[in-house]
Amino acid sequence: MDIVDYSGFKVLTANWTDSSISSDIVKILESNLVEIWSDTDDIYEYKSVKMMVPGDFASEFTVRLREKGVFVNEKIADVGALLEAQKEDKKSKMAENPTTFAYDVYYDYDELEEWQYKVAGKHDFNSKVHELGSTFEGRSILGFEMGDLDISSEKPKIIVDCGVHAREWIGPAACRQFIHEMLHNVGYPDREIDILSDESNAMAGDPYTKAEMVKLFDDFNWFVILSLNPDGYQYSHDVDRMWRKNRADNNHVCRGVDINLNFPIGFGEKGDSQTTNPCNFEYPSTQSFDQPEAKAYADWLELLNEQGGKIAAQISVHSFGQKVKYPYPSDDSDKKTEMKTVTDELTKTIFDAFGTSYTSTEFNDIINESGGRLTDFTFHKDGLNIPYSWIYELRDTGDYGFLLPPKYIKEVGQEMTKSFISLGNYLRN
Repeated sequence: MDIVDYSGFKVLTANWTDSSISSDIVKILESNLVEIWSDTDDIYEYKSVKMMVPGDFASEFTVRLREKGVFVNEKIADVGALLEAQKEDKKSKMAENPTTFAYDVYYDYDELEEWQYKVAGKHDFNSKVHELGSTFEGRSILGFEMGDLDISSEKPKIIVDCGVHAREWIGPAACRQFIHEMLHNVGYPDREIDILSDESNAMAGDPYTKAEMVKLFDDFNWFVILSLNPDGYQYSHDVDRMWRKNRADNNHVCRGVDINLNFPIGFGEKGDSQTTNPCNFEYPSTQSFDQPEAKAYADWLELLNEQGGKIAAQISVHSFGQKVKYPYPSDDSDKKTEMKTVTDELTKTIFDAFGTSYTSTEFNDIINESGGRLTDFTFHKDGLNIPYSWIYELRDTGDYGFLLPPKYIKEVGQEMTKSFISLGNYLRN
């Protein structure tokens, strides 16, 4: 299988001030050899777009946009060179410490799988790996549990899914960092002696205390899916760094389904789930739950919600954009206000960690705009009716986009973890 070569490709950002030309800009983008990295709604709202273009087309394309009064900036001069540098950096770091886990590299799926089993084996008194199902290509869909390891426990549950879109590598990496932060701070069964003193930091430079992490562990049972898209994620490592969907064959020359749009609430009715073109990177398939990843996840969520403590919150981790987005019910103004208030606090807490600004923003009206999304299913009263659901769009805002260097993994994971502490504080009250 030939590896997709991104040598010479450039990442550009375009900005304009006249909202009346936004439609024209979108038409230019859609009719050319451009991979758009921004949501369509964001293009209209912010009059801005991030994109990747072939190098031999970039100059001509830039001229066309500037003729329309658009300001164009180059963010990455050569995507292929950046990918090669990151690949060599990983080889070097893995070679330096072959017997220890590296947290400043992007693991592929095989490495993520091995890591989960090894960590759960080391912490078998409070951690466990669950096999939820198999993908089209036969990979295991894994869930990582931290807590009582008793499904009938009355503790509330918090669910975190990561990596539903293959190319968003920072998601699985940040979620792995979260698991590491949690288990490192909780320690082993004799950990009580470690938290008698009010330590200011769990480890030097960490943005939270050991006591805060232990309380977050003690008060909730945690369930984390590091990669909800094992086939697509591995394919993005082996063949095409920009691959987004899974690897379903679709009985078509174009493979892959957007798992995030394969859920039943509003499937095929509104938004992105309406496309019927298998070549579209948001193709939702022909019916909901016909993708093994979506079905396995839904079955697990239903099982967890039926036994013991209910699911208190569900979070889907994506990139990029530095946003925390919440669905809302337009028929319940109090709930909408509450979701905004809590989300504002989550973004404030993220900022408190390292000064990274995240935007708190509405995602979609769950009543009138459901379109087969994962969060439509988890939050909607006709779905799982989980009281709180969020989408985290991690760093950055477009300088690197999906190609965020691995040196940022620790901070991204820690600022996300700090927001989980804030969420825990809210849920307790």
